[in-house]
Amino acid sequence: MSNVQNTELVTQIKELITFILNQIITHPEELSLTEEIGDNSIAITVKANKEDRGQIIGKKGNMIRSIRAIVRSVASKAKVRTIINMID
Repeated sequence: MSNVQNTELVTQIKELITFILNQIITHPEELSLTEEIGDNSIAITVKANKEDRGQIIGKKGNMIRSIRAIVRSVASKAKVRTIINMID
């Protein structure tokens, strides 16, 4: 995968995650995403307001699991593995 495709995919994934999270959190101004790009993987770290973390994780982890599934389906077209982590 070339760097251009990789950069474009990372941008798309970050925009997708930001869009989804902005719909469910109350402090979108405190949301930040950072990425680490590996050979065939992209790790996204989400940092949000303490009050919003529960909304992002959801009951029994269902919300974050759903977000991961959506992002994984987008990235699978490019055969890239995605990892989404939360910072406490």
